[in-house]
Order: sequence, then structure tokens, then C-alpha cells
Amino acid sequence: MRSIVFVHGFGGEFAKTWTPFQKELQSRPEAQNWAFHKYEYPTRRVRLPLTDIAPYINRLAQGLRTEIRNRCNMSTHLLLCGYSMGGLVIRKYLIEALKLGDELPPRMACLCYATPHNGSGLAQVARFLSKDNPPAEQMRPGSEFLKQLNSDWSNLEVEKRVKTRFVVAALDTTVDSESAQGEWGTKNVEVLIDRDHSTAVKPIDGKEDLSVFIAANLMRELCDADSATMPSGNWLIARFEGRFSEIDKEINRVIPKGILSPRAHKYVRFESKHLLQSLLALGMPVRIAFEVVEVISDELVGAAEKLSEVSTRELRSFVSDAIHGLAPRGADDTAVDQWISGYTARYGHSDGRLVVEKNGVSYPLDYTSLKNVIVPDVIFRITGKKLDQIDTEIISGSAIGRMARYVLKGVNNFGVYELNYNSLLLMATDIAVKRPHPWFVQRSGHSDTVTYDLERSHRWASELMHTVRSGTRSAVKHAVGECVHHSASAILGFYGAFLGVGYLAPLRQLTRQLTAKSAGHCWEFCRIHRLTDDINALGQPVFQVLADLNWIKKYIHNISEDWYDMWVEKVAWLSVLAHRITHEGEFQKPFDEV
Repeated sequence: MRSIVFVHGFGGEFAKTWTPFQKELQSRPEAQNWAFHKYEYPTRRVRLPLTDIAPYINRLAQGLRTEIRNRCNMSTHLLLCGYSMGGLVIRKYLIEALKLGDELPPRMACLCYATPHNGSGLAQVARFLSKDNPPAEQMRPGSEFLKQLNSDWSNLEVEKRVKTRFVVAALDTTVDSESAQGEWGTKNVEVLIDRDHSTAVKPIDGKEDLSVFIAANLMRELCDADSATMPSGNWLIARFEGRFSEIDKEINRVIPKGILSPRAHKYVRFESKHLLQSLLALGMPVRIAFEVVEVISDELVGAAEKLSEVSTRELRSFVSDAIHGLAPRGADDTAVDQWISGYTARYGHSDGRLVVEKNGVSYPLDYTSLKNVIVPDVIFRITGKKLDQIDTEIISGSAIGRMARYVLKGVNNFGVYELNYNSLLLMATDIAVKRPHPWFVQRSGHSDTVTYDLERSHRWASELMHTVRSGTRSAVKHAVGECVHHSASAILGFYGAFLGVGYLAPLRQLTRQLTAKSAGHCWEFCRIHRLTDDINALGQPVFQVLADLNWIKKYIHNISEDWYDMWVEKVAWLSVLAHRITHEGEFQKPFDEV
């Protein structure tokens, strides 16, 4: 059986969007013996509070999955045809189907007309016209949904599994050409030179209309395709089966009995593909999930060399630590919080026995208590400010969450079951202000902290020049990261500002400070409000500094050998900037009263 499914867009309906198009396509010879289906869902550009339902695109994709699994389950050929937001629904469905290992038809294609792959201005308008309209929020340019969708699409290499065409309406002012063509440089783009957004799928020339021709040609390509090039089954797992086998073989070699499950009172064999599936179920992008699996495999091998046996408790601890370590490597802070919370909800804490005692009362010490009680007390102890007195542009909620995770990790390393509150507060404060990667500088230790960062910045900038000639790519990446981290930390520390939490956090924090709407006094000894004036006084335009920092942020986790010379230049520039700010003229006394 051959099937085609039409999906309408935001604020639309099947009849108005697709009926003329479907009629003309059905009259073409390529469409003979194809079954035509529609997927319709509730959507309005303006949502009426308390009455209308506006499902997330994720939920719409789940509905499309149900439609296909029940109406097209016998299909050998399947074409998914989406207009505007309908194209996003289709792409999200394909990503989730591959993650979940759905049995997809061996010959499959995706056709997106005027789809806002990188966002739409219309979504911005819809957000203002009605509150709580999830699809409008998700289609906003730069939204987290679109970032993850495009990342998953690329990492899963969907276009190697599914024939894809992106159709651009050249006169479209709702979804511009760059957004409609998806990733820049993609080859699978068709252009309707005389169409705008409203006419992209409105046939003007009947069955000979170019928009119809594109769909008909894709149907023909599917029928001509060699099915051997389109594998079916659990494609995601099958693609990495070789690497999974290597990981499992090594782990089960060093842990021959398996991993102890105390609850089940038995040993179970480790299977990396099961771990991957559990991470994907949290909503974690594919690339990051594979990264976590690799990290955990190394941790298990290392643990097996030290412990007589490894239990599921250690495994949960390794998973939590691995997810926790994602934020410094560029993962979104809010997403990391959600993944950890989701993992804990599904599989439990790695250790629920730890308690803290305060004024004769004991209560569980966990992520929640640390985030809501301990960390705010630490911040007050260091800055003299309560958390609600500090602008969230300076210390965000996700930063508080990262602090809580770091402290919890440090406490767990002690292996104790109970702590006095004051002892915990002292320990957490030390974690916050001590080297190598403090979150805050204290007035008393300001000079030592800045000097340490400047020395490390200079050392790693010099080291990088040698490393790019004879070192490995990982050595180059490490040298770049160290220099960038300590250069940004030196600048922030010089002004007594918040440094961020974790490796490379000062880079993100420095960029945030330069773009913050309000950079006033955070606490008594902080002078970060002087940063932009001081940079300008050095002859460095702030906008150019910000552009260079954003370039570093964008590419620091994917350093290419082709850009080694550029990295040497950028790193040297940032190291020199840190040195000049902290040494030249009027900039030498940041803590003086203004």
C-alpha cells in the first residue's frame, strides 16, 4: 500500500489548506494507487483563555504517530506532506519515531511547504495576541524547541533515512527564505518564485502547477527507490549496534557477574542500548544521550577496578553525575535540570540516606533542599544579599540549580550519612569561593583569585601556540577551554562579580553581563557596572568584544583543525584583554567607592 498524509499549519484546517491541492494531485498519473489521508488538529492563532486548547507541537507529533500507526500501518510507501507548522509536526514525529525504534515503511519521504524551520515572525505576533499559546512560543525564532528539533534532525541524520524536500515561497513574508530552507546550504530545497505564504500550496495552473509537480515527482522517486538503501526496523539502535557491542563487551568483561540490583536481589547484565533508550525517554537530544552513555561506560570500568562489586546505586550516581556535567559542555541549563529531575523521578536518588541536622531537627539533604535552603544561605553569607534581592539576569535559577548539584556531589563524595547544618554551610561556602573554579570572589581574597586566573590565562595561551603545532585535537581543545575560562574569570573577578558555576561558566556569565539590561550593583563590593565603560576606554568597542565572545561560545565545543590559527588569535586576544583590564591606569582599584 502507498499512502500520503497531509498536515495543515498554525491556525489552519485541512479543507482550506489542502483540498484544491489534493484534488489536482490525485488527477496526476504518479498518484494512482496511492491512498490519501489527512491529519487534522485543533489550532488557533488567537487562543481564547479557558475555552480553547492549544496543544504543543510535541503533542501534535504524538497524534500524528497514532494516525500513521493505525491508518498507514500496512504502507510500504509513505509521503508526509506538511504546510507551514505542519512541516514541524512531521519532522518532530520522524525524530521521535526513530528514537523509539518504530517500524517505519521502507520507502518514506517528507515534504515541507513554507515551514518555519528556524522560526516565524507570525509566531511573535501570536504570542502577543494571546497568552499561553504553546505552538506560537515553540515557533518563536531561537526557541529551545527549534534548537533541539534541528539538532536532533542533524544528529539522527534523518535525511539519510527519509527523502526530504523543503519548499520555499520566494515572496513569503511570514516565513522567510532562510527559515523555510532549513539548515543553510542544504541541497533538498525547491523554490516557488511567484508564491507567498498564503499561496504556497494553492494550485494556480491545475495539475501542471509547480507546487503539485514537486509532490508528484517525489511520489515517483519513492516508487523508483531501491528499498535496500532504506533500512527498516529500529534504525537508531541498529546504526550504533557496533559501538554498543564494544561498550557492553568491555563492561561485562570487568564486571562478569553483572551489576547488583539490591531490590531484585540479583545481578543484571549492563546493556548500553537500554541506557540510551532511558535517556531519550527523558527528552534528551540524541547527541547528548550518546555522550552520556560514553561517559558512564568509562565510569563503570573505573569503578570495577576499585570496588568488589558495582550496584545499580553506583550506576544511578554515575548517570546523575554525567548529566550534571553536561552544562559546562554547552547543554542548556534548564534542560539539564529537567533531565536530572526526570531521571530521579523515574529511577530514584542514588542515595536517599543523607540527612542534615539543624537546631535538633533532621531533614533529608537532597537537591531540592540544597537549592531552596542551603544555596541561598551560602549566597547571603558571601554577598550579604538575599536571593530575591539579586537580579535573575545576574544569578539565574538554573545557576542556583547547578550550585545545588555541585554541593550535593561534594557531600556524597564524603560518604557520610549525617551532617551538621553549620558544617554543611561552611563546606558549601568553600566550594563556592575556593579555586580552581570558584563561583564568587570574596573581598578579602580578591587579589589572590584574580592573580591565579591571570597566571592560568597566560600559561594556557602560551601553551596553545605549541599545542596547535604538535598536540592532539583534544589537547588543543583543553588549552583553549582553560585559557578562555580563566581569562573570563579574571575579568569578572576583578570587579567582584558572579563568576558562574562550572567549567567555562565565566564565558557565559561575561557575555550575559555585557548584554544585561541592568548591570548595577549586585552587592556592596561588586563594581561590574563599570565593565562596559572600561572596555570602551581601552579602545575596544563593546559590540566587537561581544561578537568575539559569542563566536567563542558558539564554536568552543567543536574546534576544527582548519580554524586553529583563528583560535590562537581569539584566545590571545581574550587573555590580553583580561590583562589590560586588570592592570591599566584607573582600572586597578575596582573596589574603591564610587
